[in-house]
Amino acid sequence: MMDSITSDVHPHIIRILEEGIRFDRQLEPVMVSQVCRLNMSQFPGVEVTGEFNQLIYICHGRRIARIIWFADGVEFVVCWSSPLHLTEMIGQVLHTIEEMSAENGLN
Repeated sequence: MMDSITSDVHPHIIRILEEGIRFDRQLEPVMVSQVCRLNMSQFPGVEVTGEFNQLIYICHGRRIARIIWFADGVEFVVCWSSPLHLTEMIGQVLHTIEEMSAENGLN
């Protein structure tokens, strides 16, 4: 349980962080990870590091979470609790999933 690290975060965001997000169809994890990295890096104050299927989401110099992409989903490891930054990160991940699903004809 993430009680101590996510005490002020909305329960729906906590559930996503704990359970991850699963896809109905397979996506190439390295490609999706790199598209997500590009999408996230467009936002002011956001830096994204990492390689292959794992990203580190950094906002204003603070490591927020590790994002791990798989063929059938994505998982999160929270490093620092910030309701706003975690919510923005989840939104960007969902946007990337939608974008990649549309490009691959999965919608």
